[in-house]
Amino acid sequence: MQGMDNPYLFLQDLSFPIVLLFFLVGGAITGFLFLWYVAPFFASITGRWLKGEGVFRDIQRAYVWANVPQMVHGVLMVLILLIVQKNIFTPVDALSPALSTMATVFSLITSVLAIWSFVLWINTLSVAHNFSRWAALGTIILSFIVMAGAILVIGVVIMFGAILIYTF
Repeated sequence: MQGMDNPYLFLQDLSFPIVLLFFLVGGAITGFLFLWYVAPFFASITGRWLKGEGVFRDIQRAYVWANVPQMVHGVLMVLILLIVQKNIFTPVDALSPALSTMATVFSLITSVLAIWSFVLWINTLSVAHNFSRWAALGTIILSFIVMAGAILVIGVVIMFGAILIYTF
């Protein structure tokens, strides 16, 4: 089962510029779609269930501002990729002490930025929907549950569609 622990293992055989391009383009496209449409859509709907007053555009702005720390993380990730290049696929315990320390520091920075972004999301959503921070937290939790359910339903439909196409 080697290789199952790292979903990006297939990239290790590609040249570094291709890997960097993969992360830049893929990250930009998925980040934009999720940041500007998907997450605000679900937070807008579930927030209204909890008596929130925010409209979709307000929720979009709130989510984008809350994710500024994650955008900083993206820039840091590009810098890390430029520094470590192909070593990005090497397990931390097999890295040189300098790269291992850098990986540890980067993990700590990533954690701080993620927590900061989450706290910002609670606060900006609270303002956008004009309700308490607890209601904003409930909206976030509920929106992720609804989003996961939607993804599950879409996955099941695709799976059964593929089975039907394959069998006929």
